[in-house]
Order: sequence, then C-alpha cells, then structure tokens
Amino acid sequence: MPPVDESLLAKRDRTGGQRSVWVPFTFVLSQDLMRAALLALLIATAGPASADDFRPLPLHEAARIATERYHGRLIGARLTLANPHERGLGAVLVEELRLLTPAQNLLVIRIDARSGRFLEVAGTGQIEALKR
Repeated sequence: MPPVDESLLAKRDRTGGQRSVWVPFTFVLSQDLMRAALLALLIATAGPASADDFRPLPLHEAARIATERYHGRLIGARLTLANPHERGLGAVLVEELRLLTPAQNLLVIRIDARSGRFLEVAGTGQIEALKR
C-alpha cells in the first residue's frame, strides 16, 4: 500500500473538536460480483472468436438429415437452446423438428445444430417410420 500523508490522518471535526481517523478505502466484493468479474476476465482473455467456431446447420440440412432416417412430412421446426443433458453431450443449439409419419404419428426429433447428430427422437411409431 502506498504511504499515507500524515496530515490526512488526524483532522479536527467542525462540531466537537474530536479527532477522526482517515482510513484508506478497501474494496470488498460479494461472491456473485467476484464470479461475474472472473467470468468477464475469462471471456476477455479467451481471444477473438473466429467465424469457423460455430455455424448452425441451415434448416434445410437438418430437415434432410431427419427425412433420410424417418418416413414422414416435416410440419414444424425451430432452433432452440440445448437442455442440460444435451449440453453435457457438447450441443449448444438444437434443431427441433416435428415430423408427421405416414401412420399419422408425431415424432419430435432433436438434432445438434453444429454437427447434425441425433440427440433425441420422441413419439409413437418411431420403429415403423424408420427407413430401412
């Protein structure tokens, strides 16, 4: 700590003539603020992201991947964040597709938006809709 000017340490109070002591300001961080500061530091030192780091699959590619494996008609699609289980598998964004099978069953297919890997297929009639 830098040396403190002795003339600042003792001052006369205007009202009572009492002496007050000047104490250098110390900065105290809460745990949440400390975590946020650490996260900001990590992000800042990570370096600039290149354009090749992440490119989500175009919707038509995700639809092609799903319809290569399952019979049916695509009736809905959306890009969504990965759930905790999918994040554990390395997915960040997920293409969620809704496919209506020839037997009129609805399949919900979740595909990793980066790699095109199937993460989950839910719904009745999966076996029947599977292309062989």
